[in-house]
Amino acid sequence: MQEFKTLKTVHNEYTTTYPFKIIGISIDQNPAAWQTALKQHQLPWTQLLDQQKEKSIASGLFAITSIPATFLLDQEGKIIAKNLRGAELEEFLATLFKEKEAE
Repeated sequence: MQEFKTLKTVHNEYTTTYPFKIIGISIDQNPAAWQTALKQHQLPWTQLLDQQKEKSIASGLFAITSIPATFLLDQEGKIIAKNLRGAELEEFLATLFKEKEAE
């Protein structure tokens, strides 16, 4: 939840101009608490709940061993960066999209 401010910032800055999407996947075991948090934080991107614990498809697919975990994927689904947070995420995206504009 500490990253929501940064994620909202980059969402607002890039989703209208670039093919940039955020998807949140929670492994929360309390659906009611998860729903409450979504309403409280008013997150504008798609949110999914995966309660499968060690059988989680997302955790297995991306080899997630701790949370939070973040992954940036390109349009082909290739991971181009992971576990970027705060200013590091903002800087990476700014550089990435400046390079895309230069192409």
